[in-house]
Amino acid sequence: MSLDNLALRAAENTQARVRAQRHATSLPLIVVGLGLLVIAWLVLRYWSLTIFPPVIAVGILLCLYVTMWAQRLATGLGSGRDGYGLALVVAVLVVLIPMSQLLGPSFSLGLALVILGWRGREPLLWGSGLIVAAISPFIIHGTIGSFVHFLGSDPDAVVTAAAGAVLTAMGIRRFARERRTALMEEE
Repeated sequence: MSLDNLALRAAENTQARVRAQRHATSLPLIVVGLGLLVIAWLVLRYWSLTIFPPVIAVGILLCLYVTMWAQRLATGLGSGRDGYGLALVVAVLVVLIPMSQLLGPSFSLGLALVILGWRGREPLLWGSGLIVAAISPFIIHGTIGSFVHFLGSDPDAVVTAAAGAVLTAMGIRRFARERRTALMEEE
């Protein structure tokens, strides 16, 4: 191997370890997954998703921003080029669109995951974000409930909760992998 290839490989390994130490993939999945679970609970509790404007997504993304900021202070690592602030700004802009009520609160969450995945070059984030953003209008308009009556009295909330549970589980699994990667570096 040439010296250039070795240097490139070392730089890529260092970048992967730093992303693992920052939990740049797992924490967004966990926070957005828990946010979807909260949205599903609110839908079940108050019976209508239209009561809760997409402003809820801004609150959830603000929690993600604060979580990553606190994590950055705790580890001493920078925030990288992931774009947590950009995701928050885009979510606020989506809320300001007059017809954003038609997209649902989880649309902004999915869009934020797409931005974070695109900026961090992480297919798991942008793929999950595309799915969440794509199903959001169907959930908000009750389209899913028209076809899957077997999911109970509020299938839209069940689908939202299922998406939240899957994202949270994926985030926890990725968190464990990131911990292993970070521990391997210390040994």
